[in-house]
Amino acid sequence: MKFKELDSQLDQWEEFVETNELGNFGQSSFQFELLLSRGRKAKVFGVVNDTDEILAGGGR
Repeated sequence: MKFKELDSQLDQWEEFVETNELGNFGQSSFQFELLLSRGRKAKVFGVVNDTDEILAGGGR
C-alpha cells in the first residue's frame, strides 16, 4: 500500500466515492473541480494497493 495524490485519477476517485456508503458530494470529483474553478487550492489524496485500486482517501 502507498499514500498518493489522486488528482490525475479523478474517474477512479469518483467511482470510489459513488460506491462507498460514506461518500458524498463534498468528496466528489465535481466538488474538487468546483473548488479549482473558484481559484481554491484543492487536492485529492488516498491510499492505494499495488494495482492502484483506491482503498481510502479524502480531499482538501
